[in-house]
Amino acid sequence: DKKSKTPGIKEREKILTESFYNGLLLLPAGESTIRIIPPLTISDSNIEKGLNILENAVKSANAGH
Repeated sequence: DKKSKTPGIKEREKILTESFYNGLLLLPAGESTIRIIPPLTISDSNIEKGLNILENAVKSANAGH
């Protein structure tokens, strides 16, 4: 929350869960941080696919805010 500066723990969990169920494995870090650790050999198409999954998960987690 930008006003109260409280960590977005619930939002992070929604993003992690939705990403996982759509084929993207992300790591939680801290209270409201997401860690992305792709392999050095990742292809451009896999980067695009992963970013699309992440974008949709963030939009879904922020729906209603």
